[in-house]
Amino acid sequence: MLVAVGILAAILPLLYGTFSRTLAGRDHAAEALARYASARAAIQWLEQDLEGSFVSGLYPTGIKRFVSPGKPSESVFGEPIPLLDVTTVSARGTTPIHEDALGPEGADDGVLGAGDSRGDQVRVRYFLERADADATGDPLGLELVRYEQRPPEREELDLAVRAVIARSLDGVELRFFDGASWREHWDSTASGSPVQGTVPRAVQILVTSTATDGDAPIFVSAVYLPMGAPRG
Repeated sequence: MLVAVGILAAILPLLYGTFSRTLAGRDHAAEALARYASARAAIQWLEQDLEGSFVSGLYPTGIKRFVSPGKPSESVFGEPIPLLDVTTVSARGTTPIHEDALGPEGADDGVLGAGDSRGDQVRVRYFLERADADATGDPLGLELVRYEQRPPEREELDLAVRAVIARSLDGVELRFFDGASWREHWDSTASGSPVQGTVPRAVQILVTSTATDGDAPIFVSAVYLPMGAPRG
């Protein structure tokens, strides 16, 4: 019996070490998978809205908005600046109509009428927002938040539909190709700008995700906009 107990005492630490390493490996794989899924979701939503942005230029009316500083930042007044503010095309009827968009008794409010509010043009704004800490007090990184506004001419952010696209991010950056060179920012609404009224020919997306082990992988994608090019 003493020999058996001695052998068991020698084997148990080995079994515990193997078991703990297996659990650690499983947790690490699960975390890596969650990081990949979050980064992939961020890239897919940005790709979808970027690809729809060039189609909005086919419409004879409406604001052709494509504005991005490339990196999220704050104004001198401490207000967050969108990572991307774009007029894009989305499936008709995917967003509920806010009652303020209809005016009194569904009448035209001076921007667009009730019927036009259901159009497929939409204004989309992306922000990187700080997430609340978890139950242990550890920070959860940044969230990529998408605000969808119909009709696109409206400015009130509180009337937009808010959706958290991805969580636990370190950052998201965009770069823009004008057909000849890469630009760090783009503003199609700036009067006199060489890119006024246009969208880029291609957009590069860089997403950095958080990791508990200090590793912060960067996920890279690019979107080609076939009709995007400077005028002339």
